[in-house]
Amino acid sequence: MLRFLKQSSSSFPEPKVFSSKKAGGLKNLIFWISAISISCETFRCEIGDAEMADPWERRKSAFLERIKRDREIGYLDPGIEETLDLINSREKSYTTSSCSGRISAVDSEFPWKRDDEHPIFKKHAPITEEELEDFLKVEPKDIIWLIVSGPILHICCRDIEEAREMLRVARQAGFKHSGIMSISEDCFMVELISGTQLFLPLKSRTKLFIEAGSMNDILFLVNESLSEGRNRLKRLNEALRA
Repeated sequence: MLRFLKQSSSSFPEPKVFSSKKAGGLKNLIFWISAISISCETFRCEIGDAEMADPWERRKSAFLERIKRDREIGYLDPGIEETLDLINSREKSYTTSSCSGRISAVDSEFPWKRDDEHPIFKKHAPITEEELEDFLKVEPKDIIWLIVSGPILHICCRDIEEAREMLRVARQAGFKHSGIMSISEDCFMVELISGTQLFLPLKSRTKLFIEAGSMNDILFLVNESLSEGRNRLKRLNEALRA
C-alpha cells in the first residue's frame, strides 16, 4: 500500500490510498504521482521571486518596481527613461538613482557647502530670461549661485566584469569622471558622471556679479551646458544599444 501525505497547499490533491493489485491501479497511481508533481511545481511558483530569488535579484526587483511607480506618477526626470530601460535590461546591472541634468539656484557661501545652502530654484529644462531676473531680485544671506549639473547615474553591477564594461561604455559616451564608488559582496556600485558642470555667482549681500548687458550671454552658457549633458546622455544610450 502506498499512502500520500496531505499537503498544506490548497492546490494539492486530496490524499488517497492506492493499491497496484487493483484493476487500473497502476494507471491511477501514475496519474496521481503526476498530479502531485505538478502541484509541487505550482507551489514553488506561488512562493514567488521574493523568497526563491537570491538577495541581488530581490534588490533589483525592488528598484525596478520603484522606477515603475515613479514613471506612473511622473516623477522621473525628463530624458532619463530610455537610459534607465537600457541599463536595467542588462542581466547584471540595475540603477539605484539617477538625474538627467538640471539647472538650480542656491543661496550659500560656496556651492559645494550643501549643509549650509538654501535652495531657491530647480529645473530640468532650459531657463528663461525672466527666471534669471527673478534670481537677481532675491536678497541673499550669502551668495546666490546659479548651478548647472550634468547627468549622473548610480548603478549596482553584480561583478567586476560588468562594472568594467559599464565604465568602458560610459567613458566612450563622454562620462569621463565615472568610477566605482564602493564594493560589497555582490554589488560593485558604479557612478557615471558626465562632468558637464557650471557654477556662476550672481549676487551677494553687497555686490552684483553680473552686468545687465550680460544676461543673454549667461543664458546661453547655462542652457548650452545643460544641453551638452543631454547630448552625452544620448551618446550613452547609443553605446548601450550597440
